[in-house]
Amino acid sequence: MTLDVSNRSSVANAAKLIKDIDILINNAGITADSTFKKMSPEIWDEVISVNLTGVFNSTHALLDKINQGGQIITLTSKSALFGNFGQANYAASKAGIIAFTKTLAKELQKSMIRVNSVSPAAVTDMTLPVLKSLKETYGQNIPDEWKMGSSSDVANFIINDLIESEMTGKIFSVNGSEIGYWQEPTFHKL
Repeated sequence: MTLDVSNRSSVANAAKLIKDIDILINNAGITADSTFKKMSPEIWDEVISVNLTGVFNSTHALLDKINQGGQIITLTSKSALFGNFGQANYAASKAGIIAFTKTLAKELQKSMIRVNSVSPAAVTDMTLPVLKSLKETYGQNIPDEWKMGSSSDVANFIINDLIESEMTGKIFSVNGSEIGYWQEPTFHKL
């Protein structure tokens, strides 16, 4: 079965096949990088539709099927926290996921459903072209922020640590064996 998370009907039809679940992982994501000045409305819409609206569609269609004590896990990006050149659409979509995660964690606490997000740094089909370009530019001296673990590291963290964690509303970071979570934003008076 092919599922298009940006298509509500597709998600609704798939949800009919599911009776109950303990863990929902929203992992669909795409990039279409371009500087903002050159970014077309179609590229903007496509990335937002898959990365952010897709999380809404999946979670909304399956929320009533998540068992008490279950968990919703969303995947975000460091680009959401710090921005990244040429990724206004991607960073905006992933920042929306952070706000979605924090809000849903508060709303679903009474149902004992935890909601957390993971910001992975991993070599994947999506990051491979960027890494290839960086290697061409920097050789073996790739900037530290682009040194990444594997998708297995991320999966192991989710399976072995996050699923059993009682924390909710957290944004975790996984890069190889470097694992942590981001602190809440801090207000600095001017």
